[in-house]
Amino acid sequence: MKLQRATWLPAVACVWTAVACAPLSIGQGTADLPPALKQLADLQDSLAELIAQVEPSVVAISRAPSNDAASRRDPFLDFDSRFGGLLGTPRDPFDPVGTGVVIGADGVILTQYLNVRRGDQHLVTLSDGRKLPATIKAADPRSGLAVLQVSASGLPALEFGDADALAKGHFVMTLGNPQSIIASGEPTASWGMVSNIAQQATPTTNLNNTLDEGGRSYATTLHHLGTLLQLDARLNWSNGGGVVVDMSGKLVGITTVAGTLPGHESPAGYAIPMTRIFRRIVDDLKAGREVEYGLLGLTLQPPQLLPAGAAGAVVDRVVPGSAAAKAGIRPEDRLIEVDGETIQTVSDLQLNVSSLPPNKPVTVRLIRDGRDLKLPVTLSKYYVRGDKLFTSGVRSWRGLKVDYSTAFPTSEIEQAAMQSRVDPDGCVVVVEVEPGSVADQAGIKRGMFVSHVGEQRVTTPDEFYAAVEGAGETVNLRFAGPAAGSGAAMEEGPGVQIPPTE
Repeated sequence: MKLQRATWLPAVACVWTAVACAPLSIGQGTADLPPALKQLADLQDSLAELIAQVEPSVVAISRAPSNDAASRRDPFLDFDSRFGGLLGTPRDPFDPVGTGVVIGADGVILTQYLNVRRGDQHLVTLSDGRKLPATIKAADPRSGLAVLQVSASGLPALEFGDADALAKGHFVMTLGNPQSIIASGEPTASWGMVSNIAQQATPTTNLNNTLDEGGRSYATTLHHLGTLLQLDARLNWSNGGGVVVDMSGKLVGITTVAGTLPGHESPAGYAIPMTRIFRRIVDDLKAGREVEYGLLGLTLQPPQLLPAGAAGAVVDRVVPGSAAAKAGIRPEDRLIEVDGETIQTVSDLQLNVSSLPPNKPVTVRLIRDGRDLKLPVTLSKYYVRGDKLFTSGVRSWRGLKVDYSTAFPTSEIEQAAMQSRVDPDGCVVVVEVEPGSVADQAGIKRGMFVSHVGEQRVTTPDEFYAAVEGAGETVNLRFAGPAAGSGAAMEEGPGVQIPPTE
């Protein structure tokens, strides 16, 4: 039977008294137990039932170098020295790196980003002993999550729970340990409670002591903003990607090694919660899409410069051509609400905006010179550092790929703006040009900002690709050019004609 949450506390609270009064003998049935010990026995049975329910969905993830890389390895490394070196048994080229969880019966596996690597071979070991080659469907360094795909059907997928409802003191169970899964098909289980919520990875500040919404030396992952669950269960390094389930057996977190960084409690375990924000990310990863995050386009003043007793985030600079610039947000504005969510701190602002996709219209409420104002803003795109991997939604036109104008590091955008290469009225940026393509032959380079396709202004990738597809065979692209003079409007640079692909 499953124990209701309300019955757990009296069972646990009186266990020591019950054991002292009537020790439980091995083999003793539960019928003759004192009430307190019977509750404890019911609790024990409930935990065992919960483990049996969840563990078929927990898998081990192993990695090996690609075939090309493996062929260049020292042959001595292909044999395990523990068994006599070259006279022993060949070493398995796949090293267990972490755990994952089945979230799709068709072979979709959710894990920690650190468990996957571009170019490596990946292997998933199921609890029934099957070893299945896996491919990376998508991986996102900012959330720390990745999704693998194996060729299988009918796998026991774990249902998602509501991590937004978790609170300190709630009981959870963790399952992981890839070595144990590979050896016996049984993950290692532990249970305890949520010790803290919204824990932060250790943040850093810029040299100029301002905080960059765009991620320059500050919030390079969402976990710098306060997203992690802290658990009282100790988790080893290899447990990254393991599952955290609530007492109904639903997935509420993915264990991570992020909390083992300096400044964190080493005996504690940390997990990425399956909250509303991360469920959106998982949906993108499952579909193989790039995970995109909203951006206002600001650098922010340190919190200690806020007026005494005031909440919010104060603007230091506005990135040219960004959503904030187009909306009229100014330096010294104090932002107190975005999309209906109250902003208490800089981290609140960053996390709230990051939870929304680019091109989403929102309302920003701010204080300017003592006035309470509301401005409509359509979000730009945040530049994500690290190796992003995705397999769907990759668009290219005649060897040319474009993205939002803010899809570069803030420093590069500001430099381009100083050179008058960013159109304040809206543009997209070239992020990749295929060598030898017609775009390459036309002289188009990464970092050029496209303002028009023919006579049509383009401000988002969707607008660009729709415009070029409907523009005929030879298409004229116009790029943002030098300023016409002091205080003058932006002058468009010369157009470039792109012929059809041969």
